[in-house]
Amino acid sequence: MVTAAKPDRWRIAASAVLVAALCAVAGRYAARVFDLSWRDYGEGPVLAMVERMRHEPVSRHWIERPPYTLTCYGPGYYATVLSVSQLTPWQKTVIPGRLVALAAALGIAALVAGVVARQTGRIEFGLFAGLLFLGSSVVSSWVPFHRVDTLAVLFAMAAYAAATSEKTRGLFAAAILIAAGSLVKQTAALAAVPIFVHLLLRRRFRTAAGFAAGVALLGAGLWLAVDALSGGYFLTLAVRGNVNRPAVGHGLRLALGFLQCPTALAGLLVAAWLVKNHARTALGSLFFTALVLGTLIAVPAAMKEGASINYFLEPCALAAVVVGVHGLPPLGAAMPRRLPIALGVSGIVLAIPGLGDFPAKDDLPPAPPGSPSPVAGSADDRSPLHPDWTLADGPWVDAVLAARDLPVVNDPFLFRLLVDNGTMQPDELLRAMTEGRIAWLYLARPVEAHRRAVGSELQRWPAPVIAAMHRLYTPVSQQQNACIYRKKVIGTF
Repeated sequence: MVTAAKPDRWRIAASAVLVAALCAVAGRYAARVFDLSWRDYGEGPVLAMVERMRHEPVSRHWIERPPYTLTCYGPGYYATVLSVSQLTPWQKTVIPGRLVALAAALGIAALVAGVVARQTGRIEFGLFAGLLFLGSSVVSSWVPFHRVDTLAVLFAMAAYAAATSEKTRGLFAAAILIAAGSLVKQTAALAAVPIFVHLLLRRRFRTAAGFAAGVALLGAGLWLAVDALSGGYFLTLAVRGNVNRPAVGHGLRLALGFLQCPTALAGLLVAAWLVKNHARTALGSLFFTALVLGTLIAVPAAMKEGASINYFLEPCALAAVVVGVHGLPPLGAAMPRRLPIALGVSGIVLAIPGLGDFPAKDDLPPAPPGSPSPVAGSADDRSPLHPDWTLADGPWVDAVLAARDLPVVNDPFLFRLLVDNGTMQPDELLRAMTEGRIAWLYLARPVEAHRRAVGSELQRWPAPVIAAMHRLYTPVSQQQNACIYRKKVIGTF
């Protein structure tokens, strides 16, 4: 009796260690929520979208005349953050959005753990799989930025979990989750592809057709509704705002970064082992199918300028499930006592700060001490101009908002993309710069650096706007990542 109880005690101990490790990783991410020195270039543009939605309904005139407030996604994340921010004291900051992103990441980890525990009957396997996702380098590089991605992946993973049910209502729930998730980020709709293929592999042809039709009808209905309510704003930008220049090399570098993530590598190795040794099991596993197809979809999707490691968040979560469901049970059978010890030790390693970090190249530190803001320290110089707006690089849009100024463009990269593909024209912005209605530039790098970036992956503004910056503005302060310019000559209003 004593001998039979020992493995149970080891499993309980391993579970306790894994719970502690999960709490440590979650606590580290929670601390990052309030660390504004740890930032991503896209957080300010997202914040500006939320703040404008707070004061006026979304309308097509947001892309027709300045000030321009742009997005290439649906309203799902913005509406969620707006609702959460009403309950917090941190309005006009990225903190409410980071809280939403962190809650979504923790929700994904909980889903991963729940699926694995349910399918294996081993709670420690589920806890380890959840930690494998949450402590991975892919996740640590993106959580908890004020971005849409983790919430979209939460909808996709919830859809996979619902679709594992053999009952029709599970697939109906999956269809609803996928359609709703597409309003957060359109890539959530791609979760329908592995589910559809899985149904075909199970020879459930009629069910597969019904599922595909249901996702299409629900998705089209939701998108047409939000587009009508916004006067054509959301659908236009959801399509035209994603016509990026191809960047094959960039996408391959991101894919290599994904493969260097231990979680991803372990998941793909387990998938390969499954194909070799248990092909029938592999073909019957939704999460195996989703990992393979999700990775094959993510790689070409990331081959465009502006893409980042966030394209591999969903494959990373699926890899954690595949390891938990298909990798750990055979190991548990082969070494029942040693595996809980190995899981506990691995959990401690995953919880060590810094081991999973995968810094994004566009992360920027805050302005150096003593650097002026777009408003503070310049009031005397500003008053004769009475400017309407400030032009800011993406990393400093939140600083402009905090200074109670209005960013004339919330997302320079997206604005440039839309100008390049003919959706928008820069004429109104150039007129405002010439007339002096934009008195200040608040940039993350000097104008000369913007000029050198024209035609490259680093170009953030349309070329005519960069030329106007050079022609019309003079530097006031140039420090690392904080370059302030003012209008040379006051124009007529």
